[in-house]
Amino acid sequence: MLQDIFLTETCSYADVILPNSAWPEKDGTVTNTNRQVQMGRQALPLPGDARQDLWIIQDLAQRLGENWKYKHVSEVFEEMARLMPALDN
Repeated sequence: MLQDIFLTETCSYADVILPNSAWPEKDGTVTNTNRQVQMGRQALPLPGDARQDLWIIQDLAQRLGENWKYKHVSEVFEEMARLMPALDN
């Protein structure tokens, strides 16, 4: 399974390709190896069949039997901050 914004060479090795959204097309955060968190806000609409990361991950989790029902990426970050003191600043 592969999640990407373009049909890359790597896609030829995947059994399933999920149309992902690019950075300006989604809400969310990215944490680098220095534990710095960068927040992104959606500035462009999703093209075609692309989906935001939360939608893809949550849909997969539900199909695997998990009861994930996050309404927004902020709920995920709030949960992470509760469980990871380094983020709760």
